[in-house]
Amino acid sequence: MWRGKRIRIFNSKRVVLSIFVGLMCPVSFLLTLFLIFSFTGKNPSQNIMMLVAWPRVLWDLLVDQPRSGANVAKGLLFIAICDTVVYGTITYVILTAVSVVRPKAVALEPPPTPQEFHSATLNSD
Repeated sequence: MWRGKRIRIFNSKRVVLSIFVGLMCPVSFLLTLFLIFSFTGKNPSQNIMMLVAWPRVLWDLLVDQPRSGANVAKGLLFIAICDTVVYGTITYVILTAVSVVRPKAVALEPPPTPQEFHSATLNSD
């Protein structure tokens, strides 16, 4: 199946794109929830919010007083980093799979110059 095909696991463009998507997935999800629930007037369920706020459970286990004023900023940063790592990793795996499956473009030789083309047709007679 592979026939000597080299797979590049690390690609800098893929890393940058996956970090960007990893940051933007939770932000766009929360913005969408905010817009939907501000128009409907209902609060989102806890299950929907856990798609982005799942690191809060880890933060509560790691810190003695997670709700204190000093730990709020650190907790938000921890949630942002965890979401970026998880969603960025998922994006990176998908981009790697797409690059493996997608065939690479073959570089073709440039066409002959008009002089080479005309001289070849004259010599063939």
